[in-house]
Amino acid sequence: MHKNIMDSVMKIAICAIAKEEGLYLTEWIAYHKLLGFDIIIADNGGDDNTSSLLQKFHANKIIYRINFIDYPTSPQIPAYRALARVAKKLKYDIIIFLDIDEFFSCSFPPKELIPENGVDYVSNLFNKHKLSQLSLHWICYGSKTDTDDTTKPVLSRFMHHSNEEEFWNVNTKSFVKINEYFTFLNWFYKGPPIFGVHFQPTANKKWLIDNTLYKKMDFTKKNSYNNGCILHFQLKSWAEYQRKIKRGDAAFTNNKNNKDYFKVHDYNYEKTELSEVLLNQLTTQIHRYNELNIIYKKSDNIDGIHLSKGLSNVGDQFKIKYKLLMFIKNLFGL
Repeated sequence: MHKNIMDSVMKIAICAIAKEEGLYLTEWIAYHKLLGFDIIIADNGGDDNTSSLLQKFHANKIIYRINFIDYPTSPQIPAYRALARVAKKLKYDIIIFLDIDEFFSCSFPPKELIPENGVDYVSNLFNKHKLSQLSLHWICYGSKTDTDDTTKPVLSRFMHHSNEEEFWNVNTKSFVKINEYFTFLNWFYKGPPIFGVHFQPTANKKWLIDNTLYKKMDFTKKNSYNNGCILHFQLKSWAEYQRKIKRGDAAFTNNKNNKDYFKVHDYNYEKTELSEVLLNQLTTQIHRYNELNIIYKKSDNIDGIHLSKGLSNVGDQFKIKYKLLMFIKNLFGL
């Protein structure tokens, strides 16, 4: 597996599924690689250059690509099972599932893009608190922008966002110890039990939600950003969002993306400009990646479809079974 930019106590990988994300992949990868993270991406294809970009980045050892192009419908949770299996095989200690419109930051606004603010920072938190999971809240961005030039980075085009108290920011993304996905529950679920995209409820031995320990997710808690956040650019411009509507929802058959959703979640209450230092780091790295040669060779990418096997753990039909398993887990201290 590709090495981190800097050696760190724990191996941490950001895992994602990508479909028709060609406009945004290079920026997203450049940002998180500067923070020292490794990246594993399930390539779900599409009608743009997503697959060719991922092949290029894989061949140049920037990311690790698994092939997930032929998965029929609702590929997100099955892809996460495959990504978890690959991460375990590659001996990662911690993983986080992010979308291509989500950016991790140890602070708000983000600091300099260096491993000390990325992989080393997360590793230190896990070591210090002996964590099983670290969940960080969203900061949701709106569509207001001064330019329609999509060749410019998302982080420089969109600066208007929700305030801290906005309820939608209660959602999180979570760094989770990889072994928390491989427990006795795998027997019941025929694979890694992925219960959703935001957090892993069974990884609750030492579960830090921002800077407070919890045993289960508390949607009534006040949003806070003491240990970091996830910058979430779920809309971008209306023109860009229309492409997202056409692409469909990766997790559910019913597509939540529509005009009403856009209006409700178009948060433009506050403006925060990122530093010139950070944006210069980012644009320089993007330029380097754009200059990379495409290496043509027989693909050695892992076929992710057969690694995705397991029960789909999203939906009401799993609630009773999940509660029973949690009762057994707590009863026997597992």
